[in-house]
Amino acid sequence: MIVPPDNKFNKDLKGRLMFELQRLGVNPVQYTLKELFPSSRSSKDAVSMAKRTGARSVVALGSGSVCDAGKDVRAELERGMSAVPLLVIPTSFSPTALK
Repeated sequence: MIVPPDNKFNKDLKGRLMFELQRLGVNPVQYTLKELFPSSRSSKDAVSMAKRTGARSVVALGSGSVCDAGKDVRAELERGMSAVPLLVIPTSFSPTALK
């Protein structure tokens, strides 16, 4: 799960999402972006962590830039395996986050 730097809203939402995923039997691994607007370095770090932990899906929770980072991670993971599910949960309105 890719999340933005902590703030009160995101922290509460992230906690609820982690709880529900665990309740469903999913073992989520969290990558917290270090900056508000992710760089290519952040995406590479997230991809590295996803590969290291054996991620089979990607959840992006945050603004448009976080959603974009989630799409980047999914694209990189799909290079080595079949389709990787992506769940995007935008926390601000951005029409491009849904594309």
